[in-house]
Amino acid sequence: MDFFGIIGKSKEMKKIYELVDKVSKTDCTVLIQGESGTGKELIARAIHYNSRRQGKPFLPINCGALPESLLESELFGHEKGSFTGAISTTKGVFEEAHGGTIFLDEIAEITPALQIKLLRILEGGDFKKIGSNKMFRVDVRIIAATNSNLIMAIKNNSFREDLYYRLNVVSINLPPLRERIEDIPFLAMHFLKKASEKFKKPLTSIAPEVIQSFTRYSWPGNIRELENFIESATILSNSTMISPQDLPTLSEKIGINPRKTRLTDLPFYEARDLFEKDYIEKILSRCDGNISKASKLGRISRKSLRTKAKKYNLM
Repeated sequence: MDFFGIIGKSKEMKKIYELVDKVSKTDCTVLIQGESGTGKELIARAIHYNSRRQGKPFLPINCGALPESLLESELFGHEKGSFTGAISTTKGVFEEAHGGTIFLDEIAEITPALQIKLLRILEGGDFKKIGSNKMFRVDVRIIAATNSNLIMAIKNNSFREDLYYRLNVVSINLPPLRERIEDIPFLAMHFLKKASEKFKKPLTSIAPEVIQSFTRYSWPGNIRELENFIESATILSNSTMISPQDLPTLSEKIGINPRKTRLTDLPFYEARDLFEKDYIEKILSRCDGNISKASKLGRISRKSLRTKAKKYNLM
């Protein structure tokens, strides 16, 4: 199965691959949810190009990039003279994508009026162009995506509940990069190869300390941000290996957005020390730094408590 540039060997991504494989064999509507930069369009493309519709168009539309009037025309087309500037009759993407797939990104951004028209297509496969009374029938698979909480949008009356359930036949939830750090080395090397070819630079590796730093960052921009980091480092590098000096802003970014480390991401002894430090820090705080009170509360000898507090620079 071709995953069209989707990189990852983590257990989280293996589950995604299995789900993509299953839904590709059907025509069901799919809702892809995940933060910006997690690769929602790549997943949509993988579904389309591994389905029976692969020989037909795949048309992506960013619903948040256009005002309502332009988006409606883009989706459904319009008749000549239906509005100022409509100098000819045009097809919309639903007509253009007949037999194929439409990927509606940022689906939460569409207006209530367009939600009704989209619901009609999902229910019956037909629609009207702007300025026309003629009904058009199409065979189109819809894959939608959002980085918003649609359940909250329903509660706030900004998204139709019936449309949500029509779109959410199968849901694919993409994990953020900070929750799949074991994929970072593979992604980084993939982007390094692309950047080296793009900028004609002889880079072939990334220093281990750089990869280690990457795992300490929370990556609010996810995979897209990692790719930008690698491109920037490739441009700045004067070697065959990306080193810390090629990423001058990384330390500052880690300080602002550190990744919250799960204990299970660490070796046993590091995890034990992290727990011990956190426990002692909190128990001392509860006792206003009083060693005697803290030792009684924690049922640990004063000597051991003092030794551990000094070890972790807590006193």
